[in-house]
Amino acid sequence: MAPESLAGFPTPVVVLWIVAATGWGAVLAGLHAGLPEGTRGPAVFAHVLTAPTALLVPSLVGYGALPLTVGVAAVWWSLTLTTGFRPRRLVATGGWGRLALFLVVAALGMTAGTHLIL
Repeated sequence: MAPESLAGFPTPVVVLWIVAATGWGAVLAGLHAGLPEGTRGPAVFAHVLTAPTALLVPSLVGYGALPLTVGVAAVWWSLTLTTGFRPRRLVATGGWGRLALFLVVAALGMTAGTHLIL
């Protein structure tokens, strides 16, 4: 049996944070390895800003941290899965089909994650 809470946080929330952090890292590794030198710096910088922004915006608004975490985890993992851990593929090859698959997988991930967590 899994514990009901870990250090006061519900276990599903801790698992969600771990899934989101590993998805963020997977996208970062894909950006770092798969982009040419000229575009790598700005893309990695923009991606690095998403994690603090995902924490800052809900704290400024006053609500929405958990749904936003579910959303970014679903988007990061759908990006890595639909592009084969190479985010550049989303716009470079595959065209509309790959983009549509990315959006469908992200929507399914957000729906499933929301039902599991909330």
